Amino acid sequence: MKASEFMSANVVCCNQNQTVEEAAKIMIENNFSVIPVIDDEKNLVGILTQSDFVGKEANIPHALAS
Repeated sequence: MKASEFMSANVVCCNQNQTVEEAAKIMIENNFSVIPVIDDEKNLVGILTQSDFVGKEANIPHALAS
């Protein structure tokens, strides 16, 4: 099987200039545990995961910190 058979075509992303609070909100609103991070040209520059927030001093919703 190919990855294209499992991938999401309409990907929800956050921009690298958004705050971690904004990224966490997008993740919660969409029930995601992972979100791609893109630059202004829509190039993938990284990935934020739910576990990236654990133990960090960021003002993120409690639901992600569990």
